[in-house]
Amino acid sequence: MSKINWQEKWKQGQIGFHQEEVNSDLIKYMSTYLDNGDNHHIFVPLCGKTRDMLWLSEKSQHVYGVELSALALQQFDEENDLKLVRESEANFSIYINDDYTLYQGDFFKLTKAHIPQVTHIYDRASIIALPKEIRKKYAEHLTQVISAPHIFLITIEYDQEKVQGPPYSVPQDEIYSYYSHHYN
Repeated sequence: MSKINWQEKWKQGQIGFHQEEVNSDLIKYMSTYLDNGDNHHIFVPLCGKTRDMLWLSEKSQHVYGVELSALALQQFDEENDLKLVRESEANFSIYINDDYTLYQGDFFKLTKAHIPQVTHIYDRASIIALPKEIRKKYAEHLTQVISAPHIFLITIEYDQEKVQGPPYSVPQDEIYSYYSHHYN
């Protein structure tokens, strides 16, 4: 899907991937890791307006995210009364307050300077939103820019010949090929 198509999906409200509730797997599995202190800094790639960021904010010191759609970040701010301040820089509009730093723009233009200290990456639907020809580049960029000791990754696996994505099937061996040199 092109960047223009992604923007159109948001404008037309075609966001069936958006969950109204916090992801139950996030709560079930990440609570153990995040309940032992509040000095966590969490990065959410391709974040949209996920309510998961609200839960993560309660469990951490700061949540970072990146999203191509300005509309998604504006809706996240308005729907949750966050009073995010919008700033601009060369490659991004930045929506920021004490709890969030959300970059609106191209994920592949993020640098280490944008996200200085991250303890966790939370990817619920990013890698599965990308076609196979982009996933390796995505994973490489993610691990180059973010040096977080922990990643929580939710994917799906199914027969891609029977159902076309997105979301795309991302088999376990593919995940290992991308992340095994950085994570267990």
